[in-house]
Amino acid sequence: MLKTIKKFIINNMLERCPVPVPLQAFISIGLLCLLIIALHKPFFAYMISEREKVIVKTKIKEINLFMPASFDSLITLSEKPESGINQEMFRYFELLAQVYNHSADTHSLFGFCLFHRGKNDKAIASYKKAAELNPHFFWTHYNLGILYFKKEQFNDAVVAFQKALATRPKHTLQTIFHSKVYRQIIQKTKNNSNDVEARLTTGYLNSRKLLMLSYYYLGLKLKSLGQDGATGILQQINPPSPEQTKLITKNLGLYIF
Repeated sequence: MLKTIKKFIINNMLERCPVPVPLQAFISIGLLCLLIIALHKPFFAYMISEREKVIVKTKIKEINLFMPASFDSLITLSEKPESGINQEMFRYFELLAQVYNHSADTHSLFGFCLFHRGKNDKAIASYKKAAELNPHFFWTHYNLGILYFKKEQFNDAVVAFQKALATRPKHTLQTIFHSKVYRQIIQKTKNNSNDVEARLTTGYLNSRKLLMLSYYYLGLKLKSLGQDGATGILQQINPPSPEQTKLITKNLGLYIF
C-alpha cells in the first residue's frame, strides 16, 4: 500500500513541480512519514492525549497559585452562611470546575461557592451537573433540596431529599476519602474522619425532617391553588408546630461534607 502511495506522490505531485531530484526524494519521505502518522490512529490519539495531559498539568499548577492557606471558612459557612465567601476561595473553585469539568466533586464545591455569592440558580445548575456525574453522593442531593426549599419549589425539594435518603452512607464516605480535592480540604481544616461521619449522620436525620416538611408545604401550596392531591398529602402528614418548623429550618445552610 505504501509503495502505491509513494508512486502516486512521485507521478502525480512531484513530477509536476519544478523541484530538484534530491529534494523530491526528501519531500516524498516527509510526506510518507506524515501519512504513516495519520494512518496510525492509536499513535495519533496517544499524542493528542499526552498533549492534553500536559495542558491540564500546566493549568493545575496555575490553579494551585490560588489555593487558600486554609479551608476552615468553608466549614464555618455551613453554620454561619451570612459570613460570605471570599474572592480567593471563590476563584479557586471556579477554576477547578473549569479544568475538571467531568468531576462531580468540583461542580458540587463550586455550587456551594455560588450559593454563598447569592447566585442560587447557578448553584442549582452546578449541583445538578454534579448529581448527573455522581448520583451516589448524599450532600449533592441534600444541598439541592435545601436550595429548592429556600425557593419554595417544594415538589423539587421532595425529589431531592428522597434521592439524598436513597444514597448509602458508605458511598458518600468513599467519595470524600478517595477524592483528591476533598482530602485536600480535610488536610487543610481542623476536621477529621469522625467529624465527617458525624455530620453525615446528622444530614440523614435532617433530610427526613425536611422531606416531611417539604411534603407538608407542597400540600398547602397545592391547596391554595385549588389543585388535586393536596388533601391526600395533608392527611398523611401531621402538621408541624411553629416551634418544630423553626427548629428544623434554623440556620438552614449547605454543606460540603
